[in-house]
Amino acid sequence: MGVIEMSSLTKRYGRLTAVDNLTLSVDEGSIFGFLGPNGAGKTTTIKMLVGLTHPTSGTATVGDHDIIRESVKVREIVGVLPDPIGFYDNLTARQTLNFFRELRRGSECYSVDETLQMFGLDNVADRKLGTFSRGIKQRLGLAQAIMHKPRVLLLDEPTGGLDPSGMRAFHSLLKRINGEMGVTIFLSTHVLATVDELCNHIGIIRKGKLAASGALRDVENEFSADSIDGVFHTVCPAEMQGVS
Repeated sequence: MGVIEMSSLTKRYGRLTAVDNLTLSVDEGSIFGFLGPNGAGKTTTIKMLVGLTHPTSGTATVGDHDIIRESVKVREIVGVLPDPIGFYDNLTARQTLNFFRELRRGSECYSVDETLQMFGLDNVADRKLGTFSRGIKQRLGLAQAIMHKPRVLLLDEPTGGLDPSGMRAFHSLLKRINGEMGVTIFLSTHVLATVDELCNHIGIIRKGKLAASGALRDVENEFSADSIDGVFHTVCPAEMQGVS
């Protein structure tokens, strides 16, 4: 049984079905790429997993905890990097991490200084966030998501808007979190390079439905493609316009 399990998970908003009968398993210790065009249902899925919205039908567990009945326990073992992050630009990096640490009072946490150093933010600790680049804000977002030592990280479009050097730095951080800390990463994205660089397992969602899933290379072989780019063009041909 995976650390994340979804069974027939469905979310409807009136006549719109945002997520349609999604069944998916994510292995502990993996970096799982949840790939799809904008509007495919990726963010809605993450919101259901962390209890921000309830499914219309179906079930899901994170770390064996039911996302509806045990949502508090789910949030204790999950770190989340949403899109957009929603930081206060008039706070410093240190003040921001202090704020999130207070929200996690009662949980075992890294200290603020440890977290700043871990993510290479100690040299900007007392600068206001309004002066930060997108790349530094994303690093800070990852820092707040990991400081309570979660078992699972849920990342929503984490590399969107980053330049190539910022993307490489972010990829390096995610590899370290996964490899050295053993954190399972569920990564929603439409950036094909991120999936190819990081992910060992993937699920492709199209119009709310799961179009393909499995080990990355197995999915490529199934679609006779030599890259994730080829698979994505095959599975989501109508939605490729505007996808980077």
